[in-house]
Amino acid sequence: MLLQHRPCRWVASVFLGFCLALGVGSLLLDSTPRATLEHGASLLFLTILFSLISYGLLFGFTWSHLAVLSGEVKLAGVVFSLVIAGLALLVISPIVPSSAHELEIEATGQRNPLSSGSEIWIWKLTRSNGSSIPASDLVVEGPWSVGQDSLLAKPGTPPASIKWTGRTRGNLIITFGVNHVSGIVLIRWDGQQQSVDLYNDAEWLPKEVVLRDLSSPSVSQILLAIGLHLAETVSLALLVFLLSPWHKIVSLGKDQSLAELKSSVREHS
Repeated sequence: MLLQHRPCRWVASVFLGFCLALGVGSLLLDSTPRATLEHGASLLFLTILFSLISYGLLFGFTWSHLAVLSGEVKLAGVVFSLVIAGLALLVISPIVPSSAHELEIEATGQRNPLSSGSEIWIWKLTRSNGSSIPASDLVVEGPWSVGQDSLLAKPGTPPASIKWTGRTRGNLIITFGVNHVSGIVLIRWDGQQQSVDLYNDAEWLPKEVVLRDLSSPSVSQILLAIGLHLAETVSLALLVFLLSPWHKIVSLGKDQSLAELKSSVREHS
């Protein structure tokens, strides 16, 4: 078998290390796997680290425990791990290429005749996967009051705007805080704009404005997204392969079958 040779084992370990580095790096850097590729030094360090860990766990510990099993059983375990990991990631992280977007939110200073003011409260910007865009990624222009969890444009101030440029998968959701002193906001999204009246006679309510992702990914973006998804699948499959008790179940099944066979032989002797 190929994995009995040390060079082949190192090649497999480096590949697994890269896949793990891509997945874990995305979490540590709070970015997509595609953006993680741009952090070359960090990705290289994580790849070396996880390659060594993969080699030690897979061939120094787990593989020796699987020595009693046949190559077919080991292959079945690999396939089982890949299927479980692939199905889990399809639910958690669908294969959707990330797209570049430009957003501008402008507090116009205008208001509904029923409103007592023209305040614009922005509570959060959320991607379709539930992650929020941090305030550090926003370019604030004009007299905005920056709070701990919100941005406020007060009435009587000149037009103020907030800009964001970045990549995201799917739609973007803006959550405004609306009440009886809310005004009218102008939203520009990828060259299109809409005016939204935020007046509400209630005391405080959240109002969500969904910005649709109308971009069409290119073939290269789709292929890259599939490749990154496969890398994440392999990294998760490695954890399933190492941590799941599938090999113990197989061993117990073989022991039980052997015991039944011995019992049958005794009965016929």
